[in-house]
Amino acid sequence: MASCLKDGHKALALANATGFLEGFGHFVLAWVWLGPARAAEGHADPALADGKRWTCHFFHAAEVPRIRSMMALLSSAPDLVAEIPEKLLSR
Repeated sequence: MASCLKDGHKALALANATGFLEGFGHFVLAWVWLGPARAAEGHADPALADGKRWTCHFFHAAEVPRIRSMMALLSSAPDLVAEIPEKLLSR
């Protein structure tokens, strides 16, 4: 995506923006969940601490593996969306 922008192929970069933003958003949320999970250590309310840790664990186990598939189109077929015939999109 960055190389598309650098080379002046803005339309191609934007065609794949959804997958990139979804994958990068999941990456950021995975990082963000580490903070509450670590902050929960030694919290006065053990149920709250367990909930934070398990939410973090769930997100990393269930959602983080999906990032690879969200980003796959960027490397395997970066121009696939851009090549959809216009007549198919204008109905």
